[in-house]
Amino acid sequence: MGLWGPSVTKLHGTEVAMDSYHFWKDFFDAFRSSSDAIKALWIIVPSCTLLGLTWIVVNAPWLRGRRVMYVDAAVIALPT
Repeated sequence: MGLWGPSVTKLHGTEVAMDSYHFWKDFFDAFRSSSDAIKALWIIVPSCTLLGLTWIVVNAPWLRGRRVMYVDAAVIALPT
């Protein structure tokens, strides 16, 4: 018995043991059988997401604080 119940499923009316299923093997088989454009997106999208998140963290104004200059009761926010 598996963690979530019996490790047997029915496929077209026949019981099939799920012990032989490997997620990573299935994942990489699907990756290899996809088109070249999809493979390129698999490489580009996560790296751009990581680059964007890094840019947000590095340039986060809530982490640096803002420089403020007071002039005659008017507040002027200086570019940082």
